[in-house]
Formats: sequence, C-alpha cells, structure tokens
Amino acid sequence: MTEVVTSRSPGAGAGPSTTAGGAGAEARKVTETAKAEGAQALGAVKEQAGEVTAEAGRQARSLASEATSQLSAQAQQQQQRAAGGLRAMGDELKSLTQNAESGGAATDLVRQASDKLTELAGWLEHREPGAVLAEVKDYARRKPGAFLLGAAVLGVAAGRLTRNLNPTEGAGPRPADSTGSSIGEPTGGYRS
Repeated sequence: MTEVVTSRSPGAGAGPSTTAGGAGAEARKVTETAKAEGAQALGAVKEQAGEVTAEAGRQARSLASEATSQLSAQAQQQQQRAAGGLRAMGDELKSLTQNAESGGAATDLVRQASDKLTELAGWLEHREPGAVLAEVKDYARRKPGAFLLGAAVLGVAAGRLTRNLNPTEGAGPRPADSTGSSIGEPTGGYRS
C-alpha cells in the first residue's frame, strides 16, 4: 500500500483553533462594549424620562394653579353680580314701599324684605366665595327645612328675574308646532 504523507506547515495546525479563539475573544469584547453602551443609553433614557416627568409635574401644577385662580376670579365676579342684583332688588322694593299710599302689613313685609335683601347683598360683597359656600353648607346642615324653603324662593325669584330680563320673550309670534298652529292656540275648528 502506498502511504500518503501530507505535510503541514508549522503554523497550519494552530491556525483554525487560534482564529476561533481570537474570534471568541473579539465577540466577547463586542458584547461587553455593547452592554456598556446599552447601560449608558439606558441611564441617559432614565435621566431624560425623569426630567420629562418633573417638567410635566411642574406644568400640571402650574395649570392647576392657573385654573384655580381663574375659577376663583369668576366666582368672585359672579358673587359680586349676585350681590348687585340683590341690592337692586332691595332698592326697588324700598322704592315701592316709599311710593305706597297705605302703610299696611303688606307694606311692612315688603320693607322688611327690602332691608333683608340689602343686608344680604352687603354680606355677600364682604365675603370670599369659599367662605360663603362654607357658611351656606353649615346653615343647610343646621336648618335643612329653612334652607330648602329659601332655595325654592330664590329659585322662583331668579326665574322671574331672568324671564323679565329676557327682552325677546313675549314679543313676536309664538313658535309653531308640527301641525302649523302656534303653540298654545286651539288646534281645532275656529280661530279668532
């Protein structure tokens, strides 16, 4: 038989295994570098997220503060308007009693109502909206019947005032319903 002899060069046997070991070391270096850079990126993202969260919190607090101050100003405005309306109503009632020909019980009641309305207007003008709300709640807890009666009276009075303040109500034709007749008019037979 013939023997086949192959010759190897002196560095040939170590070539593939050395290359594999070098590639593994290189892969480990790349992996470690990627981990380090990933950790740095994660740290930067966390830091930026914290800054964004803090800024969002500051802006939310600022917005809430601004909304609170605007609501407070609007409540104060509405309270002053209500006080002015009560004072005007009290003055009108007072002028009615001054122009009354007889000084009966009804005149005395209207005069007392005028005085109470003027007193209430002054009370409203000198209080903060939060204090008024707290006092009204306290009164409603102590005297629920009187509170409900007062609320009903104020509701009727407010309804009458707003109806009287609306210049278009009562003027012009009534709205028509689906049959073409005006609402509130008889729908049958004869029209006058």
